[in-house]
Amino acid sequence: MNRLILFCILILTVSTLSAQDLWTLEESIYRARTGSIDALQSSLSKDFAAINLESAQHQRYPNLNFNTNVNWNFGRSIDPTTNEFNTETFFSNNLSLGSGVALYRGGQIRNNIKQADILMKAAELDHEQLINDLALTVANTYLSALFALENEKIAKNQLALSQQQLAQIQKLVRAGSLPANEELQIEAQIARDQQSIIASSNSYELSILQLKQLLNLDPTDDITIENPSDVEPSTDPFILTFQEVYAAALQHRQDVLADERRLEGSALGVDIAKGALMPSLDAFGNLGTNFSNRGISVLGSEIVELGLDSRLPDGTPFPLLFSQERTLVEDANYPTQLSDNLSYGFGVQLSVPIYNNYQVKHSIQRAELDYQNNKLATQRTKENLKIQVQTALADSRSAKLQYEASQVALNAQQAAFENTEKKYNLGAANTFEFTNAKNQLDAAQLNTLIAKYDYLFKTVVLDFFMGKQITLK
Repeated sequence: MNRLILFCILILTVSTLSAQDLWTLEESIYRARTGSIDALQSSLSKDFAAINLESAQHQRYPNLNFNTNVNWNFGRSIDPTTNEFNTETFFSNNLSLGSGVALYRGGQIRNNIKQADILMKAAELDHEQLINDLALTVANTYLSALFALENEKIAKNQLALSQQQLAQIQKLVRAGSLPANEELQIEAQIARDQQSIIASSNSYELSILQLKQLLNLDPTDDITIENPSDVEPSTDPFILTFQEVYAAALQHRQDVLADERRLEGSALGVDIAKGALMPSLDAFGNLGTNFSNRGISVLGSEIVELGLDSRLPDGTPFPLLFSQERTLVEDANYPTQLSDNLSYGFGVQLSVPIYNNYQVKHSIQRAELDYQNNKLATQRTKENLKIQVQTALADSRSAKLQYEASQVALNAQQAAFENTEKKYNLGAANTFEFTNAKNQLDAAQLNTLIAKYDYLFKTVVLDFFMGKQITLK
């Protein structure tokens, strides 16, 4: 019983590992969107835009800064705790806490927040466009690998057919019915079939290596792609119109939407630049204190009796007594001085721009030029999109016609080969005729395969412009 359980676990483990190595097109696209280097770098651009938005929003709030400094003074200088000149060397320490807030900046703060929010949305759209482009690139590479697999399969089938024919010819050569030269021609054909297999296998390995790079996988990872049977295009380009595809592309192409957001942001940039022409009003407040090692604290006062020895005009001693008030002090410690020397204040500041060496004027002109540049960029993106849509529609229609024509040619060539093969088996056709018919069939099969995958990819591009999910199902 235990052995049976272990055997079942082993089978499940192997099955799980095998499933992990099998990559579908959908899984490959998801991996590229979330784990490729290009996608990760694009995410950083979104993070930068989010930081810029948060920075713009915090311009509304007051700032708060703490400052401190220490000084050693020599010679005649002013003691900050008494504001009196002192000729002795002393040590001092100043501390201050300041805050300020912008009350009015000509609408610049509000417009900066709006612009940063718009540019963050543009960055998000750029990221979405990049991962969609990655999906299209992955699909192209994936289809290239499938094409190589199908081509290798055809080449292997042709090799098996040539080997069967060689075995039959060898019997006829040994029986003396055919010359030995016939056998050599088939062996040459077998060598060409083997070359086709090697070339197809190499093309598959290169496509898989490119796919690993797109998915940010290690080149040494062993992966296998899913090879769905009978993959056929799901979109008929002849039932679509240019206006229909272009209208859908305008709604789903994030690069167009991102350009429109940047255009909106550059319009706000003009308002931001014009805001510098308006007065600005700021409020501020501060709190400060200081310390000196020469600082003292007043404890109180006392009356001191003083006497002077004096004499009358005749020389008789006459003591002169008087009283004097004396201030009692002691060295002030650090906390006491910080408390006693505390000061604070607040106020507002109005700044009216009058002349700034044309800096504001030039900033407005640059912002207006940036707006015009973004307007042209948006127009160019839309015009390029029209050309891309028209090209995709024309290419997919042409690819469909070529695929259908290649199927007709393949069917005709298959019938011709079967007829030649029957004649060859009956001795009515020689080896050259048989080999030539087989080569033409090989070429027809390859042309059909190429036309099929070309048509398949062209319809994938068409679906991409219409915002459909890229899939082979």
